[in-house]
Amino acid sequence: DNPPYLGMKIVKATEYLGVITGKDPALCQKSISDRIDKIHAQLEYWDKCLSSSPVDRALVAKVMCLSIAWYHAGLTPGWEEHLTTLEKRVTNFIWKGSMPKVARCTLLLKKKEGGLRVWALQAKAEAFRNTWPLKPMLGKLNPILSETMRVLTSLYAKRSEIDIPLWE
Repeated sequence: DNPPYLGMKIVKATEYLGVITGKDPALCQKSISDRIDKIHAQLEYWDKCLSSSPVDRALVAKVMCLSIAWYHAGLTPGWEEHLTTLEKRVTNFIWKGSMPKVARCTLLLKKKEGGLRVWALQAKAEAFRNTWPLKPMLGKLNPILSETMRVLTSLYAKRSEIDIPLWE
């Protein structure tokens, strides 16, 4: 049943840029769980260190936590069930455990429009997953692809607010 030895080792999973990939779903799920645990630990740490300013908390959430989740969720299947929980945890972090002062859709707006530019994590991951295979073909992220990614993100964010599935 083993393939012939070709001078290289065959592994069940490998790590590339911090993302575990391979045929073993248990290893991939363990990697996701470990990443989620690290994100929660970071949120707990920053929860104790930061002021109660939602602006400061949104910035820390995006830079220290959501960027990690967005990157990994865009490259690895299996994150879907964790993203909703993570978004709720981040909302709780931003408002320091109290009831949110504004609607979630307002948080997603630009600062000029009265929001905090918090990411719709599922939308960003979906947009990344749909556009990253095109990047090598284009050489770099050009303005058209950048605009496409922005539009996909905003469309998916609007759809997720009213619970319409992306694939109809």
